[in-house]
Amino acid sequence: MKKVAAAVVHPWHCDAMGHLNTRFYVGIFDDANYVLIMNLAARARELAGNLGWADVRNEVDFLAETRAGTVVHVFAAIRRIGTKSLTIAAEMRQPDSDSPCARMVAVIARFDLSERRAVPLSASMVTAAREWLEPGNPLLGETAGQTEPSSSAVAGGPKLAV
Repeated sequence: MKKVAAAVVHPWHCDAMGHLNTRFYVGIFDDANYVLIMNLAARARELAGNLGWADVRNEVDFLAETRAGTVVHVFAAIRRIGTKSLTIAAEMRQPDSDSPCARMVAVIARFDLSERRAVPLSASMVTAAREWLEPGNPLLGETAGQTEPSSSAVAGGPKLAV
């Protein structure tokens, strides 16, 4: 995973119990995911145009209490590359201990802003996304960090319909 964002938990982000409210966890993760996909779009040379992204699914696991004044770092990687979507795995960590506060898995679809529908990922976007694959991902092949998947990894790797 690569560091994509950092945030400060402010008192107004906290709920009545004194810890970071769910809506702000999601906001921090959403900002981090945006940084990741804009990096992909820049690498794929797809910053301009009529394409965007749409969240399809977000699943958050809360692992440790996060209180006001805490600085958090968000690390992210691509878990799956689908035909029209990416699955991003992200982890929010406290930098002083590097212990995880929360994890989120998000499925985001490439979205045509005029037609308002999901569209296939371009070949250049897929290539850019491979550079962000999670360590140990079967799409990486036998060598960790490999950017081109092996033919067996593609054939037997995870598939995503979206």
